[in-house]
This record gives sequence, C-alpha cells and structure tokens, in this order.
Amino acid sequence: MKMKIFAVIVYFVVSTPAAWPGTERPDRVWNKVPGVPASERLTSIAWLRTDRPALFLGTDRSVYRSDDHGRTWRKVFTTDGEFKVVNEIYIYNDSSIYLSTGNGIYKSVDNGDSWEKILKWKLQRTLNIRACVIDKENDLYVLTDTVLYRKTPDGENLERFYAAGVPEDPVKTSYSGEEPERSAILNHVTIDDRGTLYLSTNRGILRCVQGKTVWERVENNGLLNESVNSCFVDNGVIYAATAHGAFVLDPVKKEWRSLYKGAETIACNGIAVDSLDPSSLWCVSDKALYTTVVPESGPEWHFDFSNEPAVKDVQNMAVRYAEVSPEKIKKWRKEAKLRAVLPRVSVGLDHSTDDNCEIYTSATTHYTVNGPKDNSDGWDLTLSWELGDLIYSDSQTSIDSRSKLMVELRNDILTDVTRLYFERRRLEMELLECPADEKLLFADKKLRVEELTASLDAYTGGWFSEALDGKR
Repeated sequence: MKMKIFAVIVYFVVSTPAAWPGTERPDRVWNKVPGVPASERLTSIAWLRTDRPALFLGTDRSVYRSDDHGRTWRKVFTTDGEFKVVNEIYIYNDSSIYLSTGNGIYKSVDNGDSWEKILKWKLQRTLNIRACVIDKENDLYVLTDTVLYRKTPDGENLERFYAAGVPEDPVKTSYSGEEPERSAILNHVTIDDRGTLYLSTNRGILRCVQGKTVWERVENNGLLNESVNSCFVDNGVIYAATAHGAFVLDPVKKEWRSLYKGAETIACNGIAVDSLDPSSLWCVSDKALYTTVVPESGPEWHFDFSNEPAVKDVQNMAVRYAEVSPEKIKKWRKEAKLRAVLPRVSVGLDHSTDDNCEIYTSATTHYTVNGPKDNSDGWDLTLSWELGDLIYSDSQTSIDSRSKLMVELRNDILTDVTRLYFERRRLEMELLECPADEKLLFADKKLRVEELTASLDAYTGGWFSEALDGKR
C-alpha cells in the first residue's frame, strides 16, 4: 500500500503550533547548519531584528555574528578573566545587546562592533552571571546560579527578587517571592512581551507576572526531564531547551511536545525565532546549530523495513550490553536474602608445648631432671546464622541506591537508542526519495545513516550491524 511519505512517518508526527493560539508555524524539521565554530561549545543564540538583521552565536569563549543568515561567521567578542564562558545573549528593544558571562555583563549598542562592561558591583567578582533581562519599567534582572536580582533605574543596589538556597549573600539586598528551594539551580531567565518573567531551573520552569512577587510553576507534563537549560516565549507560546531536546508547550492540552524531527542530537542549550522568517526556529546544542525548514513533498513510496531489527530488539540489546537490566537488581535482592541461609564459618587451630622439669634439692646439693615435652594440638569449627537477614539486611540499602542509579542510566540509554533508531529510519526514507541527480545530497544522507548505525553499534556492542547483515 503506497502512501505519502510524511503520512507514513507516524513515529515522527508531533502536534505543531500551527493550530495553537498565538502562532502560525507549519510542521517543520530540523536542519543542521554548516560552518559553525566546531572547536568551541555552543551555549546561546539570539536574533537582532533591525535594518541589518544579524544572528549572534555564543560559545564557551566568544561571540560570533552572522550577517548572511548563518552562512558565514565573524568573531565580535572574546571574554576575559578567569571564567570566560558566554552564558546568554539578550537583545533589548532590537537595539541593545547584553552578554551574560562568567566575568560580568557586557553591552553593545552598535550591532556588536564594540562592547562595554556595565556590571561593576561586587556581585560580578563572586558569582557567575547566567542571564539578564529588562522589563517594561526598565528594571534590570540579573540571574546567578542561585539568586535572581533586580535593580530599578533609580536604585543603587541590587535587590534579591528570588533565591534558591543561598544562606548569605555578599551584596546588601532585600528578598521577595516564594520560599527558596534549597536544592534548586537557576539556569536561565527570560521575559515575554507582557512583562512576565520565566525562570528555568533544574526543577522545571517558574513564572512571575510583572507587578507581582508570587511565583507559579509552569506545567511539566511531557518533559522527559524537569531540568530546563533555557526557555523562550514567542507570541504566548513557550519553548524549552533541555538535555533531551527542544519542546513546545501546548496551551490547550497543557502538555509539552517534543520537537525533534531531523535533529542528530537531543541536547539543546538555547532557542530563538528567525528574524527573517518568524515561522522558523533556531536552536543550539553543544557542537551543532540547527534551524527548522519545511520538508518538501516527495513521491509516493512503499516502505518495507522487515529486513531490519525492531526497535524493541535494539532497546533490549542495548540494555543487555550496558548490563542495566531490571533482572540484575532482582538477582541481587534474591542473593541478599539467600545470604541469611548460608552460615558464617570460622575455623580455629591451636598448638601448645609444655616442658617437664623436676628439681631435687638437699642440704648439700641440688639438681634438675628434664623430661620429655608434652605437645598438644587442637582445632574448632563455628557456624552462625543471621536469620533476620531473611527479612531485611544492610545490603538492601546499598541495593536500593544502586537500583536508583541503574534506572536513571537505563532510561538515558533507552531514550538515546530510540531517538537514534527512528532518526536513522527517517533518513532512510529520505534516501528513497532523493533525486538521482543529487549525488552530493544522497552521499551526505548516506553518511548520516552510517553515522547513526555506528552510534547504535556503540550502544549494542556491534549487534545492530550484525542483525542488519543477518536479515539482509
């Protein structure tokens, strides 16, 4: 039965924001952008919407600008000091560019041609600046790892607006907001057109409406991990960048949908909306830059993948190869109880030697007589049982801790394997519709399929390729 190619890819269908309020984005897939600085870790991305639209890319050392929609890049900023990372690029009113770094905040008003360090308080020498934003009242919000500060235009000091587990702070501040979460880590702060603050943490996203000090949680249903690296709000639609990819919040169903079609990697550090095409998104991972494109309609094809192993078989093999099967924990628990049945054995050996000596004395003489030595040998065997271990033993505590770590590792492996498997399947479909005269395009997709095959081999110890050869 022949069907349209994109009607067949049921594994990759995600509900797109096209039908949601505040957005008109069609269904798109991620496309890798070539030519980005490969030697540096990518951290953030931002678009400057002016007469000369520019794309800014932040790394762990520098900031790059592209004036031709990501085709070429020019370095416009390099950090100094001990902590050189550029954590975030924030553009205010499409005129001022703010860089949040490990060495303070820098500002540019000439499209990134020159920079000025603006944060000169004691804060910059003690804490890492994660991000900064400015609201409609021109209040400046500065985010560190554990505290969100606010400075009013006429204020001299930063005031603590939200804190997460900071007992003391070097800056004289005041605090307002909900009770701090002692184990929370603050990753990013952004603001929407209405002045609502969004705080990305390792426990989800918090939201605070302008003029209020009460924080509320944004729904996290659908996120593969509550830890959010950053978020972006466009026309009321919230996008989240996480270690498990990019997500968009469905405002109707109140759940997150994964935007992963076409991405080779699942990690995502930042998201931005295209300045020239508002229906297109951009995102950065540690080593790659992606943008969304509208997939071209292909001819009708019939897809038969019966000669390839099923995804469940690949998952099971990856679990066995990594030795993270649930049966391993069950075996440990069973063996821990059997330990109480087996006795503790102790064996003792002893040897002793006695000397026989007789002493004779008189008024005129005395003498001694040494007799034969008395030797004795002995041994003992002791058996003991701890029958209480049949119910609970100290080993169970250790097994519980290892079980938690094993579940987390297994979930990460299954997530990666599933993503690689279906990304490879999607590329195979694209190969079938690739025009015969597009040899370079065909070769590129073929190499990507082989790359994903090698990644699956790494997770399965080479079993995936062996299974392919066996079924072929």
